Amino acid sequence: MTLDSFVNVGLIPAVVLLLVVGLLAWYSTTLLVTTSTSVFGKPASYSILSAKAFGPRLGPIALDIIIILFSLGMLTSYVIVSGTSTMQLLALVDVELPFLCVPLVSVDLIAPSGVTALLTALILVPLSSLRRIDHLKFTSALSLALI
Repeated sequence: MTLDSFVNVGLIPAVVLLLVVGLLAWYSTTLLVTTSTSVFGKPASYSILSAKAFGPRLGPIALDIIIILFSLGMLTSYVIVSGTSTMQLLALVDVELPFLCVPLVSVDLIAPSGVTALLTALILVPLSSLRRIDHLKFTSALSLALI
């Protein structure tokens, strides 16, 4: 939910909705761990659970499809939020160069979709192409610091 969602729905319904979704996520995780503990005697991985639920052939395929769909949804959300935040940041940096009498960055000339495409091409594609995922710890710390 963005701040616009809070404005459109209202503060109290939006907070209640966030709490309900959080409680549902907690309950589903608790149910998953409890079920896997009762079946296997210890918490099981998603691959073991999917193989038990869908069979040894269809289980891994179903798990991969679910992970791909979840990742695409998260990536889409991240790109939308990043593009919106970048546009707001560019609006704050709209300074004029005194010797040129022209704005340094004109927000009116930049389309939000162009900023999103540029952001994706220059930042997200190289970061997602790293061979070792542990290199992302530096960008994760940087992103937390910039918030």
